[in-house]
Amino acid sequence: MITRVAAPLDWATIYDKAGWTLANAAFRMQDLDTFIQARDAIQGAWDAVKASGQNRHDAYFAERLKLIDEAIAGFAESENGPAD
Repeated sequence: MITRVAAPLDWATIYDKAGWTLANAAFRMQDLDTFIQARDAIQGAWDAVKASGQNRHDAYFAERLKLIDEAIAGFAESENGPAD
């Protein structure tokens, strides 16, 4: 079994892929809860990578989270109307 403690980079890869799969589903369904789950999974993956002492993937994770954050903001705006 792959765990965050025993194999952090393998765990991070799995969570990153799961997060991006959730994000793709959230884009199609326009479902805020799924966007949040996707963000949590990708953030967890990035945290695991950073905890392992690697930072060469920071731009990759930052870009993924930025895309999801923009989608979440757009979703919230469409639900509440544009901000003044």
